[in-house]
Amino acid sequence: MNKPFSKFAVFLFFIFLSKWGQVFSQASFTTIPAAVNGTITLCLGNTITYTNTSTGTNNNSNYNWTFQGGANPNNSNQIGPHTVTYNNQGNYTTTLNLGAGNTATVNVLLY
Repeated sequence: MNKPFSKFAVFLFFIFLSKWGQVFSQASFTTIPAAVNGTITLCLGNTITYTNTSTGTNNNSNYNWTFQGGANPNNSNQIGPHTVTYNNQGNYTTTLNLGAGNTATVNVLLY
């Protein structure tokens, strides 16, 4: 392989990573209180703090949080952390979506 071609290939690779880096990202987050077996059990009116721990993200990454259950706030497009108050009894799902089907979820059981 000649040197001009290899430099061009490396250039294209870095363009790919900077432009489409989310392809290699992994959505994840932690919570306080911590989930047990994928579920957080909480009394109405209490809060959960969600902290993004996603890997492989960059300045072009989109963070789409959805907090169900009459939560305040009920969504966000910011990286976080987010402290969310819940006011409706039931079983709900919180989702962090980075796009392209790359999501992380936790169940929230409110009583």
